[in-house]
Amino acid sequence: MPRRHLLSHARVKATLQRLLSTPAGKARAILLVLSLVEIAILLAGPDAHAAREKIKAFAAHPKDTPWEADVDLGIHFAAWINLALLLLAALTAKWWTQEASPFSWPPVIPRRAWFWPFVLLAVIVCTAARCPLASKSLWWDETWVIRQCSHGSWKPDKKNPDELKFTPTTWKRCAFYYQKPTNHVPMSLAQKASLTAWHKITREPKEEFTDLAARIPPLTASAVAVVMLACLLRRWGRPAAGIVAAVLLSLHPWHIRYGVDARAYALVVLLCISALYAATCLIESRGRVAWHWVWLGLNQFLWLWAFPSALVDVAVMFALLAWISLRQEGTASDRWAVFSRLAITHVFAAMLLLQMFLPNFMQARHWAGAEAQGHGLDPAHAVEAWQQLATGFIPGDLDLVGFSADAVRQLQDSHGGFSSIASRLTGPVTLVALFGILVFAMQRRKAGSLVLGLVASGLLFAAVTYFAKSYFYSRFAIAMLVPFVIGLAWTTTQFAVRPVTSAVRSLIVVAAIAAQVILPQPFRRVLWSAPYAPLRDVAAFLENQSNTTHATVLCYGLGQEALPVYCPRSISVNTAAEIESALQKAKAGNRPVYLVQGYNTFNRAVFKDGFRVIDDPKLFEEVAWFPSIDPEFYFRVLKAR
Repeated sequence: MPRRHLLSHARVKATLQRLLSTPAGKARAILLVLSLVEIAILLAGPDAHAAREKIKAFAAHPKDTPWEADVDLGIHFAAWINLALLLLAALTAKWWTQEASPFSWPPVIPRRAWFWPFVLLAVIVCTAARCPLASKSLWWDETWVIRQCSHGSWKPDKKNPDELKFTPTTWKRCAFYYQKPTNHVPMSLAQKASLTAWHKITREPKEEFTDLAARIPPLTASAVAVVMLACLLRRWGRPAAGIVAAVLLSLHPWHIRYGVDARAYALVVLLCISALYAATCLIESRGRVAWHWVWLGLNQFLWLWAFPSALVDVAVMFALLAWISLRQEGTASDRWAVFSRLAITHVFAAMLLLQMFLPNFMQARHWAGAEAQGHGLDPAHAVEAWQQLATGFIPGDLDLVGFSADAVRQLQDSHGGFSSIASRLTGPVTLVALFGILVFAMQRRKAGSLVLGLVASGLLFAAVTYFAKSYFYSRFAIAMLVPFVIGLAWTTTQFAVRPVTSAVRSLIVVAAIAAQVILPQPFRRVLWSAPYAPLRDVAAFLENQSNTTHATVLCYGLGQEALPVYCPRSISVNTAAEIESALQKAKAGNRPVYLVQGYNTFNRAVFKDGFRVIDDPKLFEEVAWFPSIDPEFYFRVLKAR
């Protein structure tokens, strides 16, 4: 090799070494790699021009725009935006990579021989408490995800319209199909992975699935949340409180219900705890450990990707961490170094979110704000959320007009009196939890401010929802369960400290746990005995009828999109005329007719026309009814006379 080439090579090598010898240089090298990824997406990714042409073709009817076109254009736009942000990050790298003075932070974590055995016991309790519900039928929102995102649906065969053909979903559809906010993408992707693994292990046909396999991801997230919560409170110096919190979270009826729901809510609880843990590590190390920042950034990205309404929680936590970083001990340079790392961490989280969620936002433009939910936040819904937070009570009026007398009596026996129990428990349990949160905030000011911040962000989200006149369901406030359980656990162990003897301390803890476990037992009993919604039970009943091989199965009103997951040949009907037409066709073909009806309150309000036929005893007789954990999810089966 010529000498000048050797010198040139050595010069380039020396230049690279000099550039990579500084934190800013290393950061810019990482940013260059990320920029190349975004450029690759622009060059080899979806065709943005073709996507624009498809969108233009539907300019007169934007709601009919093919979802793939919105997704492709969103991926393209996100790559351009992220390239600009990466350039900005590279230009400012010398500020957010400035080094802070060394800080030694060996954390003092209490070591107790009994800690991990009790954590393992809590995980076993958590899993055992959720398996009965997880093994039963999915409900409407879960079946929507199964059909549209993670599994597939039955459709008429193009060659033979009278035959149904199963069409599986693609990974792209699972990640980006967002025609409803029902697709909580990280959980949908995890569910698709779980079902794919189940198919490979069992070699079942592609159209088959089990409810438990679909719910393995939320079950796993719930178990990890129990472990992480115990470890978090141990990190805060109270391992006994960690065990109490783990047990309470394992057995809390609200978390049992949404800890198996194959959507975002189990992830929200886990990611909320994880955010507190990452923030605690950052506060203790004063932001000197890089992987703590990576942890926090990935956590906040996943939290928002799974549940965009968590924006309020993430924003409040960012504000609190900024306040703590700017007030911590040390030089002004150190404080600004930590603050700049906090800012760039959230910028990176935003870039990840842009790349993954902007394609979904492009679709949401067509329906956001136009959903006819009619479920705004009012005092009744606020009390409902409060009762579920405190006791796990599953509210709902037993409006069972049209059900048989035996069905009404049995349903009232299974759910009757729960509202009064919840009303009596809600206030005292809330006071106990608030007392613990306040005591914790006084004892651990920085970490306590983060826990109080979660309470404040929950209230702020409720206020925003109320004034924006958006729809609200109590499950949207599931993150509030984390500070609530922490408060209960802290109160439980607050009085079990020195100079009280070990025996008395143990007695106090056991008595407190027993009270908090036993009191909500009636609600827990329902969760262990009934399905979320009895759709699989309905399908099994219809299949077991001797005359249903050629029967007409109708599903009325809300529920008609869910039942086909278990009963593909069911026919959707919404009016009396449609029912009468189906009856005439079945009579001409000498086929029996079964009608399935659930969501009694909703359907009688929205699709009331059909009930003049459904409730006519000369036309239909009730042959079966199926309970669920929620009065509104009860289903009944009627047979045409």
